[in-house]
Amino acid sequence: MKMRVFFKEIWRIGTPYWKSKDWPYAWTFLTGIVCFNLISVHAAVLFNEWNGVFFDAIQAKDLECFIQQLWIFSWLLIYLLIPYILGYMCNTLLTLRWRQWLTNKFMVKWLKKQNYYMITLYNKPIDNPDQRISSDISSLSSQTLSLGNTFFSSTLQFLTFSVILWNLSGNFTTTLFFLDKPTHIPGYMMWIAIIYAGAATLVVMKVGKPLITLNLIHENLEGNFRHSLVRLREKREEIAIGRHEVKEFEVFKRIFENVIYNYRNIITRNLYINTCQNLLMNSASIIPLLIAAPQYFTDAITLGVMTQVSSAFGAVERSLTVFMNNYSLIISWRASVQRLINFNLQMDYVLKSLHHSRGKVGKHLILKKVSIRSPREELLIKDINLAIKSGEWIIIKGKSGVGKSTLFRLIARNWPFYTGDIEVPKDNVAFIPQKPYLPLGKLKTIIQTSGVSIRYIHTLLRRMGLDHLIKRLNSEEDWCQVLSLGEQQRLAFINLFIKKPKWIFLDESLASVSLSTGRDILSTLKEELPKESSLIMITHSNELDDLFYKQVKLQ
Repeated sequence: MKMRVFFKEIWRIGTPYWKSKDWPYAWTFLTGIVCFNLISVHAAVLFNEWNGVFFDAIQAKDLECFIQQLWIFSWLLIYLLIPYILGYMCNTLLTLRWRQWLTNKFMVKWLKKQNYYMITLYNKPIDNPDQRISSDISSLSSQTLSLGNTFFSSTLQFLTFSVILWNLSGNFTTTLFFLDKPTHIPGYMMWIAIIYAGAATLVVMKVGKPLITLNLIHENLEGNFRHSLVRLREKREEIAIGRHEVKEFEVFKRIFENVIYNYRNIITRNLYINTCQNLLMNSASIIPLLIAAPQYFTDAITLGVMTQVSSAFGAVERSLTVFMNNYSLIISWRASVQRLINFNLQMDYVLKSLHHSRGKVGKHLILKKVSIRSPREELLIKDINLAIKSGEWIIIKGKSGVGKSTLFRLIARNWPFYTGDIEVPKDNVAFIPQKPYLPLGKLKTIIQTSGVSIRYIHTLLRRMGLDHLIKRLNSEEDWCQVLSLGEQQRLAFINLFIKKPKWIFLDESLASVSLSTGRDILSTLKEELPKESSLIMITHSNELDDLFYKQVKLQ
């Protein structure tokens, strides 16, 4: 990704926060960070001046001045400490609030119009969106502010100490080979600092360039490894029953070996970078002393001025080598932010392109010459025509793999890959897939008990053969893991008895219960639902045909 596009996307993601409802806090904390940076630089200038007086007192063996400067030093420490603590507080609080806003923004976009589902329909779906929302947003908020604060502080230091170094350097006189007369170079120490910092930065950038790609690969591989561990937790029963531990371990081993191999390359590259940084930083500390030494030994400057020159040179050099000193952090930040940018762009693309045609809503279910395709443009169902009015019970059957569940997704407006005209009912509609949705929380929150007596809930649980759950209505569990699939399916039907929706769509929603239980549930539902309620059931079974008015067979 080109740098212009990269920073444009960062601006598009991050800047709306500063105009959001949280803007008073955002700008207050940012103003605090700026003010405390200014105070910190001012304290550094005072400390530089103190250096000169203190070491002059040592050279002159002035005990009274020496003791006086020690007292001044204690006050300078406090003056340096206060803006550091307050600046840290402002930075961390702003980071926290910015991350909270960004997380809410991405979560809303991810859940909007089933984006979390639609994005998986790509041939190359986005990898590890959970990591991008949790980890990469954290990197964007914390590291962006940290790096911004570092660069702003370095800019202030350069503007301040370059003037000091210029004034302390004086003129350097030399005779160039192409000129006959002597040449005076004003502020020569500052020019040396600029040339040295520029050369050092170029060296580190050259050595560290491969780290950009390595960090991107590292984030992807770590995400894949975490995903494989989560998959083990989700599929633990199937793996345990089938004794597939060895196969799972081989998968973990293969994925983790890729993580280790890439991380070794990162370690090697960081070793090169750190070696260059350490060598260049340590060399920079001796350069101003070597240059100022001839003037000191000829009594042209005092020891205090020499230490001032060294301190000012170090401040200028550090401010100019801030990119070099933070290169590894910048590369890590860029990798995380680029992943977040790619995630945001793909979500935008899905919202714009895949949701352009999801059918229109109306009073009935109507399909006219609808052909359904896969994301790879493979034809699944061709020219299906279907018209279902209120009050009709329709069963849709077909062999496994013919596209029954895809038709279910289309009617639920979750499948955009189709041609033809479709009208779906809008109000009071219920969809129950083969594996029902059971949110985390108490069991009574899963059963929509609002406005319904607890006695009726108990009656429904007994009717579904779930009377053992009556005492657990207030229990909070991961019910998808606690209940069997058959129990989950029966639990989902309880809400149909309570809500009595006008349109009900079932996709193999009784596949894990016995035939007699399924027949009893549908028969009772048919008696209790209003006459205008319609039920469309997708199945491959033939045993329940007599409960439906019409059959539709998919070829």
